[in-house]
Amino acid sequence: MEYILLISFLTENGEKPNLNISGVKPDLTPAEVNTLMDTIVSKNIFRTGEEIWCSPNREKCY
Repeated sequence: MEYILLISFLTENGEKPNLNISGVKPDLTPAEVNTLMDTIVSKNIFRTGEEIWCSPNREKCY
């Protein structure tokens, strides 16, 4: 069985981007998920106030 982790964030602009990660191990702990989320936030990967595209053919992420 494949497991998918869905994590949600809240940006300073009030946007709520989600990130789906497939192929995660089934026994992730809350501490591991929090560490992952802290790492993602520290990398400042979310853009705000712009259109974001998921693929070269300009499919919208959300």
